[in-house]
Amino acid sequence: MNHPNRPQRDFLRIRTALGDELHDLIKDMAFRANDSETAEWCYNRIENFLKTKALDHPDILLEPSINKCSHIIDVLHLPFIDKIKCNPDLRIAKSQAVFELLTDFCKEEAARNEQREPSEQNALTWEAYARVMTSLTNDKFSPLSDAVAIGSPDLVDSVLNEITDLRKRKLISDQTYADQFLIETQAGYSLLLSATASANTTVYNKITTELLVLHKQGIIDDKTYAEQFIKPDKKNVTPLLRAIKSGNTSIYRVLASKIARLHKDHHLDNETYLKQFTHPWFAGLTPLHEAAFTGNKDTFAAFSDDLMDALVATSESKLAATAKFKKELLRTSHDNFNVFHCATWVNEEKGSPNPFLVDAVITLFFDNFGPEEARKQIHNLYRQETRTELYETPYHEKQPVWLKRILSLSNNDPIKPSISINH
Repeated sequence: MNHPNRPQRDFLRIRTALGDELHDLIKDMAFRANDSETAEWCYNRIENFLKTKALDHPDILLEPSINKCSHIIDVLHLPFIDKIKCNPDLRIAKSQAVFELLTDFCKEEAARNEQREPSEQNALTWEAYARVMTSLTNDKFSPLSDAVAIGSPDLVDSVLNEITDLRKRKLISDQTYADQFLIETQAGYSLLLSATASANTTVYNKITTELLVLHKQGIIDDKTYAEQFIKPDKKNVTPLLRAIKSGNTSIYRVLASKIARLHKDHHLDNETYLKQFTHPWFAGLTPLHEAAFTGNKDTFAAFSDDLMDALVATSESKLAATAKFKKELLRTSHDNFNVFHCATWVNEEKGSPNPFLVDAVITLFFDNFGPEEARKQIHNLYRQETRTELYETPYHEKQPVWLKRILSLSNNDPIKPSISINH
């Protein structure tokens, strides 16, 4: 049942003609099936291939590409390539259907292999299937990390069910199972960072829950567990910063609370804890800047509260914490972006600036600097130029009328400006 003139190997490095044929069928599903009818046609072709050609040569399911992508990993990521124009729900449905088709084939063949004499067995054993489900690509992606990056709870469940079953069968060890949750891609993305970036609360909760279970079981030690919640990628983006950038306030709140708890339980020192809320990433933008960039008042308000809490928890006094908080409000990026540039930034995805977010920023200045000093600082920051050609000042002539009205602060204005302007 093995391919002729080919060495007996349980995990092949070069795809055969049949392996390439299966890959082409998977690519057709990913790239050509942009409607349900075509997707069904492509699915039937893959199913027919498995029932005929692959049945005689099942070990082609073990053949990775030159990038070490297994066929199973291919079905998890190919439908989600950016250039493919397809309904998001159909992308997930295609990936889910073919994933289950391939994994069912592998398990059925592995079960058949158990009934054969050793001399009659092919390479697709249970052990080989376990290695496929935990293998890494050249970019250090696994089937689980691919599913998490996609952000589909159903796909994550499907992969988790497979590797959980393999663990129960003792085909992968507890440590190998735990390693699936500690994987770090070449770009420095941990599984938790990917779950945070997915902006899907269900996916995030699934990964953090499993990490907690592994920690309580003693398979993941205290230090490794804590690191998952703070470790940045190679661009210096931490999970907390990624949660802010994702725009999912629910994930942000849960993660910020977890980091605070780790600090309170002495798993994070003061410097590491505070760094999560103040350290800029490669562009020099701080978490406060990014919270303003989201255009989401709830995220910004939650972050500003957490920033103050972190400063209070790591400072010798409330007065010292307030002084540091004021410095955070005045910080600028490498391109001289300040918090008002970020709060009033306009792009296609975000649309017009959120006047209630701008109001929240102004309120922070009044609360922390006092009325007179706040007006002075706001006046200066609104006229501060960036070092880019894309943007001049927050007080730009192209900005909405309500933004100019905000600038009309005078000594007779209320301490906390209120924005009730139609725009």
